[in-house]
Amino acid sequence: MKWTWKVAIIVTSILAVLHVAEEKNVLHLGVQEAIWQTGAWLQTPEFPVAADPLIPVTADQKADREFIYTSYQPFEEGLLLRVESIQPVVAKTSGMVLFTGDKRKTGKTITVAYDSGDTVTYGFLHQFDMLPYTRFQAGDSLGSSQSDLFYIQHENDSRVLDPESLLMWLFM
Repeated sequence: MKWTWKVAIIVTSILAVLHVAEEKNVLHLGVQEAIWQTGAWLQTPEFPVAADPLIPVTADQKADREFIYTSYQPFEEGLLLRVESIQPVVAKTSGMVLFTGDKRKTGKTITVAYDSGDTVTYGFLHQFDMLPYTRFQAGDSLGSSQSDLFYIQHENDSRVLDPESLLMWLFM
């Protein structure tokens, strides 16, 4: 009987917190809020990859180009990364470009299908280096990021990776 009351109190408390958060619109952030609400940005996670607070993300272990970001936050179905300079976006493995163009929520965007079955969308780009339906190899430049924001979304078997899994995929 004691467990029933404890579970009921915990569930009620969680529902009350979620209700208040939803009313104050804390659960959902758009691009405008992401840019201006600096408290919503999360610091780069501490991975044993590097001691530097700016952890390099290498698209391919053989590639000599590194993609560096300072903070991130979940946005839409992917991650919005804060970058400090224009950087190349390098292919992890071989594949094909599916889409290049402007999207309302992610600006200049490129979507690629890797031969491994992964579909990755990169947004807020400065420029494209590939046209749609172009084949590429690991280490090829797909384009370059803007100097402030960069968006990435990863799908595998029609499943969108959650933000934590997406960060782990970036480091693999």
